[in-house]
Amino acid sequence: MKDITIVPIFNQSVPGVWEDFAYICADTMRTNYNYKVDGAEITEAINKDRAKWRRGTHFAFGAYDDNEMIGYIQGDATGRCATIQSLYVLADYQKLHIGRRLLQQVERAATLFANRVELTALVKAEPFYRAHGYSNMYSNVYAKTLPNAPRCECLPVFKCAGAMTKQLIALSPDFDAAAINKEHLPAFAYFDVNSKIVGYAAGENIVISRGCGLSDIVRSSLVRNIAKVR
Repeated sequence: MKDITIVPIFNQSVPGVWEDFAYICADTMRTNYNYKVDGAEITEAINKDRAKWRRGTHFAFGAYDDNEMIGYIQGDATGRCATIQSLYVLADYQKLHIGRRLLQQVERAATLFANRVELTALVKAEPFYRAHGYSNMYSNVYAKTLPNAPRCECLPVFKCAGAMTKQLIALSPDFDAAAINKEHLPAFAYFDVNSKIVGYAAGENIVISRGCGLSDIVRSSLVRNIAKVR
């Protein structure tokens, strides 16, 4: 086993991604809950993911051991709320804090478009979420208020809301928010110490603010991150 890498998955419709999601979920349900997911349920899960993908703005991160997905987190964004729908890690990897790393990645990325995260927790996962700052709202529904806007950080952009779009257009009048929100173009934004966007990468296009004293650092960070996407 090599070092586990966590990478954003911008285009979940790439062949094999939903199948990986379904396999990892089935493995977790069998191991943690002694519930065997049959072939029909796996097919139904894949079809549901495909249908959700067509309807809204989605985010996902995958945990990879070399090129094999061994865990993932997935959800969607409505208004100013990020809803985590799934967080699963293969049984053989569940003692390596991968779930924590996946959750933290989503929380940081979600600060770009949301002020809170909500989720419905399975019974055995409730202590995990409480340990990471989530409060029980009712039944098995949990929520967490997100931290302040990012500083000196390069983050994936899954959803481009109004205020962020204005900053990106100020950097480049040709910026197209629909390419991110609807076409799921891989994108990253770099935030300076004042939480202002000073550079972004969308696909192969990299734009950096004129006069930015950190231009070399910004470019290096954007290039490094865009190279990791799937």
